[in-house]
Amino acid sequence: VVSSTGVFFLLFSPAKKADLLFKLTPVRLRTRCLRYFFWSMIFAVKLILAVKIIETMWIVIERVNFVRVGRQSPVEISELCRTLSWSSSFYEWAGLWMLAFYLFCSDTLMWFQLGCMILGV
Repeated sequence: VVSSTGVFFLLFSPAKKADLLFKLTPVRLRTRCLRYFFWSMIFAVKLILAVKIIETMWIVIERVNFVRVGRQSPVEISELCRTLSWSSSFYEWAGLWMLAFYLFCSDTLMWFQLGCMILGV
């Protein structure tokens, strides 16, 4: 939701007068369509990649028998959180998800930089 809102404002919403330091350069319709097509393809690939990453992470966590915090009740968590095996498994679980999220964000930033450079935005 946040990403789609950001995309909408970046692509379709004109800048406010207070934000403009100089007049906007007119862009041909062909160039604008190319930009929209490029970003649509990037977001489609990123969506497919995100689904694949989540699926792969889920399989890895099941195979290694890490804790799945969202699948345990608060009572189970309160009883198990003091055990050494649960807490170490939890930290490994959280570390894997944070690493996957970091790599996904880094990849998004790389494509954003490359896209802006190629399309001359």
